[in-house]
Amino acid sequence: MGLIYVASGMGGAFAGWLIGQVSQMYGVSLGFNLIIAFVAIFFVLTLFVKENPQN
Repeated sequence: MGLIYVASGMGGAFAGWLIGQVSQMYGVSLGFNLIIAFVAIFFVLTLFVKENPQN
C-alpha cells in the first residue's frame, strides 16, 4: 500500500507542475483545461482495470 501513496503523491505534484507550466506558456484557461484532459485519461485507464473475482 505504501507504493500507492508514494505514486499518488508524485502524480499530484507532477500534475500541478504541468498545469503551471502550460498556464505560463499558453494561458491560464488552457492550463486549467488540462484537468479535464487528466480526468478523461484516468477514466479510460479505469476501463482497463479488472478486479479479481472472489471465490
